[in-house]
Amino acid sequence: MKTIKKNFLKNNIDSEYDHLFAELLQIAFPQGCLDLITYIVSELFTNIKEHSYAKKVHAELKINKSDFFLLVEDNGIGIRNSFLKNDIFAKNDRTAIQLAVGGLSAKKKNERAFGLYSIHSLAEQTGGKMILETGNSKSVFLKNKVEFISLKKKLKGLKVSIQMYLKKISIYNYIQ
Repeated sequence: MKTIKKNFLKNNIDSEYDHLFAELLQIAFPQGCLDLITYIVSELFTNIKEHSYAKKVHAELKINKSDFFLLVEDNGIGIRNSFLKNDIFAKNDRTAIQLAVGGLSAKKKNERAFGLYSIHSLAEQTGGKMILETGNSKSVFLKNKVEFISLKKKLKGLKVSIQMYLKKISIYNYIQ
């Protein structure tokens, strides 16, 4: 198993992405899997830069022969507060997660967002699992189902966990 762990300041997110990508290039993946992983990491890092107001980021990637696990978390404002900063009302963290995964952008009211929407779509269509935690809510997306769990302790920022199988894939068949 290959494990890559990174703790860094948001200001260094681009150089950390470059370092992570360089490490991934050293691994032999099934066709399309490098594209899949780098697409997901790129989308999550872009969301952190554009929406989170975070200072710190933690990224962890575990890769074995059959699957990979990715964890990206920040200490920012979370999904709901990102929407609220842009005059988009989400009554609670659960609703904010639903809106984000449904493709609503925190940039402007009439704009679509493809980050979490695309990642969710990729996970769902390829038999993977995605977990989002923000504020008081945790959402587990698995096999076209979603389970919402109330967190006992409020989480600052956003924590995204993704597990997917490593198999030949063309991500462009799954994203819009």
